[in-house]
Amino acid sequence: MKTLHSITAALALLLLAANPVLAQNTNETHTITKPATEGWDIPSSAQKDDNVNIKYTGDKYLKSVKVVPLPTTVTITPKCLTMIVGETATLAADIYPDITGVDKDVTWALTSGNAVTIDADGKVTAVSEGTATVTVTTNTNNKTDALVINVAAPSNTFVEKAFSVSSTKKVYFSKGNLQYNVNEQTWRFANHQWDYVGGSGSSAGNMGCNTNTSAAGPWIDLFGWGTWTKNGIAPNSTSTTNADYKTGVESSGDFENVCKEGIGSEWKTLSYSEWDYLRYTRTNASKLLGVATVNGVNGLILLPDEWSDPKPDGKEFKSGVASSYGVDYYKTVNEYTAAQWVQMESAGAVFLPAAGYRYGTSLYYVGDDGYCWSSSANDTNSARNLRFHSGYVGTSYYNRCGGRSVRLVRGL
Repeated sequence: MKTLHSITAALALLLLAANPVLAQNTNETHTITKPATEGWDIPSSAQKDDNVNIKYTGDKYLKSVKVVPLPTTVTITPKCLTMIVGETATLAADIYPDITGVDKDVTWALTSGNAVTIDADGKVTAVSEGTATVTVTTNTNNKTDALVINVAAPSNTFVEKAFSVSSTKKVYFSKGNLQYNVNEQTWRFANHQWDYVGGSGSSAGNMGCNTNTSAAGPWIDLFGWGTWTKNGIAPNSTSTTNADYKTGVESSGDFENVCKEGIGSEWKTLSYSEWDYLRYTRTNASKLLGVATVNGVNGLILLPDEWSDPKPDGKEFKSGVASSYGVDYYKTVNEYTAAQWVQMESAGAVFLPAAGYRYGTSLYYVGDDGYCWSSSANDTNSARNLRFHSGYVGTSYYNRCGGRSVRLVRGL
């Protein structure tokens, strides 16, 4: 026969294990888990916040407790993160079910690697090249999720050289495409010239993981014209309404002053005529560009006015485009490994990745086509951009709402 002491101990086990009574499913009706100790009679389910009676067999002990739902899953946002040494990012823990009464307190921990540090609030700091795994655990019910973070060393082999964009103006290109962190609301240039966010699966960019616009981010690099809309919508807006976007830009070609947010106000966007001069009119223009595959990424190489080919591993640069259109034709003109490209960019070569374009949250022609916005309007609905694919380099125009790459320049 059970003693009062053993009954009380068993009840304590129940209250401790169930906190006070374990509710496992995620709708308004919750399953109540019985304690391991035999002999307890408990209702199989109850509504959230109901008071239910639990009793030991034979009505020897009766207790009324309140049903409290517990976390059933926790998910780290973003689901994928690639960082550069020195950067910070803030992780979020999404608790399910997201209803009143669920304990949403969590504990963050670094569980492998030393490439990052993480504090109690989920703030990550990238401290060295490599990988690290961080884990979040709910303080109630011990649900966990983990995120592997890749940290890259800053690329410092790109050397600025002069490019003529008019008969009187020369510019330097930025070391990579413009990128925006949706979570941190900060800007940066891509770490490598071939880096782009891209799509998912086989269309994923060379950023180490998929961070497309329909996912959690954090980095994006396909922007509506002007980057920051005239109505104050953030740069990650996916509105497909042209009227939401800027209707004009400053004569200086400033891309909506976006660079003053952290990149530097000296950086500008080339105008339509400047892109056209660069690819068509400057001295030896036809010999100073060519399609290529660099580190497995398709794109367009632009060479500075004064060019001396380093011929990495004996590879001589070939100007022009391929004989056909398609992802497999870029490399028929030029193909460089990452190590070979270091020598090319150290001599001033610029590479624009074929990042495709975005309309709404859908991505198109990733790896096939490349587009870079200009600062020039075409009409009230569209704006001009540089466009290229394996068999073509030219200029075109597109709806202002469409997401395009942005490659900035600064004056000499």
